[in-house]
Amino acid sequence: MRFGLFIMHLVGKLPYPWILRLGKWFGLLMLKTAKSRRDIASRNLAMCFPDLDDKKRQELLRKNFISTGQGLLETAHCWSVDGDTLIKSSMLHGLEHLEKAKQSGKGIILLGFHLTSLELGGNTLAHYSPMAAMYRQHRNPDFERAMTKGREQHVTHMIEREDVRNMLRALKKGETIWYAADQDYGAQHSVFADFFGISAATITATSRFTKMTGARLVPMTHFRDLKTNKFHIRIHPEIENFADLSEQEGAETVNLFLEKYLQGHPADYMWLHRRFKTRPEGEPALYKPKSVLKMRRMLDKHYERFIQGAEVLEGSKQKPIKIRLANETLMQFYYEPKWFKSSEAKTFAKQQDNSGIVIQQLFHYPKINAEIVHYRSID
Repeated sequence: MRFGLFIMHLVGKLPYPWILRLGKWFGLLMLKTAKSRRDIASRNLAMCFPDLDDKKRQELLRKNFISTGQGLLETAHCWSVDGDTLIKSSMLHGLEHLEKAKQSGKGIILLGFHLTSLELGGNTLAHYSPMAAMYRQHRNPDFERAMTKGREQHVTHMIEREDVRNMLRALKKGETIWYAADQDYGAQHSVFADFFGISAATITATSRFTKMTGARLVPMTHFRDLKTNKFHIRIHPEIENFADLSEQEGAETVNLFLEKYLQGHPADYMWLHRRFKTRPEGEPALYKPKSVLKMRRMLDKHYERFIQGAEVLEGSKQKPIKIRLANETLMQFYYEPKWFKSSEAKTFAKQQDNSGIVIQQLFHYPKINAEIVHYRSID
């Protein structure tokens, strides 16, 4: 990861036209090699654009991966250069809409979306109009530090998405917060709202934030002009009276805005995300399931949630071997894994076929140097 971040920093120093050219080839390489992501994007495009024939849909898929590759190198670019460099490659439209919303004296939620140029859009706009950014903590600490350092060159400060208290405090102080609300974070804090005619779990935090603070909701979009190598950012008029809408109406309004935009820029969305992974009760899954044998890094806050209230079945609270969680699922711990030896956690997981045990997830928790198998018993 550290070597990759070093290469990313070097590539990011290149002029913006070079970023676009290299990004194109990087995207085409991803199209050839990233099979699981290609399958997800193909599935999304088939569902959202059913009227396209196979040839047109394949061409759209190709353009989407090119756009995704350019977006990844744009991320390296904006984390590696200063604001003046970003502004030279950009054009801003509609700043008056943001200034008008600020006249209310209330905070501003600058509603972004997971367009492929997301990173460049928000970080560049921050040099035209100061703003903070809400983000999701990354599981890898090296990447987390690089992301935070890269973004803090441009935005005023960062707010982790679970830090609701600081988000509300900033909005009540009248700050502008860059916030994307179009990913599937599960059903717990979401409602199902149509997106291209498909029920999509859509978070309700946008509605809650506006209701609690009176914040104004101002959408922003961005796209690349490949003929001029210019990056365009557009501020749209405020979505008025958003706080008066119900959570369901608010989710539908946000999804409809994005859907209308994507009708004109269909290749510029992160279709390789599982946008429809959470389904209403009784509906089948729309994607192939992830492999439960993939090891994920566990964050401290997640470990604390797991261990809180858990019953220690073997070992101790300080060094558990086996615990039962509050939801009756179990966790088995294997300490000091060796890179040159087979993973004991994976071996345990592979041996559970037809055993009455269902594997939920495998974790690596560096703080205690342990691999963890999360599973449930169906006996």
